[in-house]
Amino acid sequence: MIEALRLRRVLGRVRSVASCIWATGCAPCVGTIAFAAAVPLVATETSVYFGQAQAHRGESLYRAWCAQCHGDRLEGRGASALQGDAVRSRWSAAGMSADDLLHVVTNQMPYGAPKSLSDAEYLDIVSYLLRENGFLGGVPDLSPATLSHLPLSR
Repeated sequence: MIEALRLRRVLGRVRSVASCIWATGCAPCVGTIAFAAAVPLVATETSVYFGQAQAHRGESLYRAWCAQCHGDRLEGRGASALQGDAVRSRWSAAGMSADDLLHVVTNQMPYGAPKSLSDAEYLDIVSYLLRENGFLGGVPDLSPATLSHLPLSR
């Protein structure tokens, strides 16, 4: 059972790279090639994804590290947009979870300096991206333990 869970996580990482290439057209991802089947997941409308304070911290971090390329309103400025129906549809069609999104952001952003922020800062940024794409916030912060259980399909 443990080995099956580890295999699923590894395949999820491979899928996240392929999903990023397809879902965002992100320049740093285009050079990476990976193939895996996407497993569609569905969240309920009452799912709480992140803490509001966490998303607020993420907004400040986004403005400092991401807005130069992705735009002040996540509209895309030299890099792909990170908000809107088209983005949410691509995330959903690719079967991405919040864990996949965090993996892509952590391992490929900021452009030219991946993995340069703390784990908590990357979680804050993902929380902000979720908030700006209409996912529900609440009290508990997004954590590594809950990421894979939070599908980006709605």
